Amino acid sequence: MNENAFLAIFPFLFIGGWLIITALLWLFSGWKALQDRFPDHDELPLKRMHFQSATFGDGFFGSNYGGCLRFDVCRSGLRVAVWRIFGPLSQPFFVPWSEITTDTKRFLGLPHYVFGFYRFRLGKPEVKCLVLNKRAALRIAEASEGQLIMPPPDAS
Repeated sequence: MNENAFLAIFPFLFIGGWLIITALLWLFSGWKALQDRFPDHDELPLKRMHFQSATFGDGFFGSNYGGCLRFDVCRSGLRVAVWRIFGPLSQPFFVPWSEITTDTKRFLGLPHYVFGFYRFRLGKPEVKCLVLNKRAALRIAEASEGQLIMPPPDAS
């Protein structure tokens, strides 16, 4: 293949590969299950948090969304959205506060106050969990006006 032919087909190969990778991430991260179970609905946010990071899942195979999430804290629940470029199939989903339970998560066995993470268990029964850093989780809880119940920092 000559250089001109490669340059002509490279954009199509790149875009095709990108779509396959984001589709697999959408499926295996649990995003598809969450958007099916918790469809989005219109509600004005009390607080909108851009450029957030979280991990979908709790184990070795968790899917990390670093800096590309948006959390909308609304009166009746939490909306989670991703930048379109990182999730062309990923629709925003909206989880009511009554469907979110929280607990703390340790990192490398260290106490929670060293590396603070919170686990948001989405759904009853749980569809997927979302692991957030302490700062983001506490900002969401504060903006929820008491709707999101957080465990004490030393619980774990």
